[in-house]
Amino acid sequence: CVTIAAAHRLNIPSVAIASLSWDHIIKAYFSLDDPINRGWWLRMRENYAKTTLALLPQPAIMGDTFPRYEVIPPLASPGRTRKGELRQALGIAIEDERPLIMVNLGGMPSHTLPLEKIFQEIRYHWLFKETQLPSMDHVHSIHAVEPWPFEDILGSVNAVVSKPGY
Repeated sequence: CVTIAAAHRLNIPSVAIASLSWDHIIKAYFSLDDPINRGWWLRMRENYAKTTLALLPQPAIMGDTFPRYEVIPPLASPGRTRKGELRQALGIAIEDERPLIMVNLGGMPSHTLPLEKIFQEIRYHWLFKETQLPSMDHVHSIHAVEPWPFEDILGSVNAVVSKPGY
């Protein structure tokens, strides 16, 4: 949003690539009756409106955010589904049918989550990018399956805990 405003101020064309817009996130989760939230929301919409072109990889969560846009195919390569191989590589017994949930917050470390509560949840297997994890049969590190492509891991888990935009 800031880079769009800067480009506009310098009369430089800007191209946004977005599968979501933060104005939609704010509107969905925060009250616009609150003047602070409404101020953020209005500034975002004003800046998004200054975009020369937005490329919206599908599936995109958008509305009237960008004045000029083009819908484009997904930017990521689809991964292969390798559920059995992944579970075997993580040491999960073949008869253990608990779902495997990957926790991946992008650039944020997982320790920002209530990990103690997650570790206590034994109805699931948990997959983290961290290497320093407790030794528990249902807690696993993604490093056990390196150098698998990330999209294969993503395509082989049952669910993902992430942040908006991922």
